[in-house]
Amino acid sequence: RVPDGARGLHVVLLRGRRQARRFARAYGRATRGQPVEAKSFGADSALVESLRLDLPARKIHIAADGEIKSVTTPLEYRIARDALRVVVPATQAP
Repeated sequence: RVPDGARGLHVVLLRGRRQARRFARAYGRATRGQPVEAKSFGADSALVESLRLDLPARKIHIAADGEIKSVTTPLEYRIARDALRVVVPATQAP
């Protein structure tokens, strides 16, 4: 459990290839521990409990767990609170 932490779906809306390239560069910086601001790639972002995406296309390609998948729309996402149990080793005294 994250004390006083916010949990939710992180949504980033990208409009066009140029914005997607900027986001990819910003994401690369973030994974290397460098500071990144959302305005640096010009996208809207939000933290939500659930989300439904109604898109004009019946089928789209998404990236999930490092793989490209073909899915039907609309897409629906929600937070499943306490659905995953994480086990970590006990710490040892020095």
